[in-house]
Amino acid sequence: MEALLTAVLSDFSTFSIFSFSGLIIGLALIILGSVVHAVYSKRSSFTGDSLTSAAIFIIIVGLVIFVIALLGCIATRKESARGLFIYMVILIIIITIEIAVAIAGYAMRDQITNKIQETIAKDMKENSTHEALDDLQKTFKCCGSEGPDSWNNTIWGGQHKNSVPDSCCKEFSTGCGANYTTHRSTIYDSGCVTALKSWALHYVWAFGGAIIAFAVIELLGLMLSYCVAKSIRAQYTQTA
Repeated sequence: MEALLTAVLSDFSTFSIFSFSGLIIGLALIILGSVVHAVYSKRSSFTGDSLTSAAIFIIIVGLVIFVIALLGCIATRKESARGLFIYMVILIIIITIEIAVAIAGYAMRDQITNKIQETIAKDMKENSTHEALDDLQKTFKCCGSEGPDSWNNTIWGGQHKNSVPDSCCKEFSTGCGANYTTHRSTIYDSGCVTALKSWALHYVWAFGGAIIAFAVIELLGLMLSYCVAKSIRAQYTQTA
């Protein structure tokens, strides 16, 4: 198998393709991290800063991969076995970091969902105004932490008997949340904790899956770089 790979890679064209793929992966990670950061930063008051920090870290990893892939291209072009071995060592470190980040994201899922539940409940009970929750309810088409009745035992609920914020209404209009029990069908019935948890976990799984997929591709590139470096060293040994 190794002899076959060495023969296929004799002109280094295959590894050059994977080095170029590394440049694409680096850019993809930068874009992925930027998107995740943009998405979660809008809801960080409810989800916490864990995922936005992870997104920034992935952007940095993407930049490093881009530079390392460029190094791999240069090392291949110059037929430098030493350069390729350095490339391999750094790539091993990057793959390890990526897997660790994916595992950490999976491990933090309970922390994120608990933070969501705690923050929404605290915001409802302690504040008389709810700009962030209003935006959340409109965006996710939900009402209260566990449903419309969640507003009853809050400061806001004490000031507005038998009412929910107008942002809970399926068709928004001023005062549409008053006396909601008489027209519950016009009010969002699902709670925002469940809606925001589903949203956050969707991105956690997508984020982790993308990282693992990139790590697998990079692992294949690592195997190819080993074969190329070995082939270069063998050529120099024969000509020496």
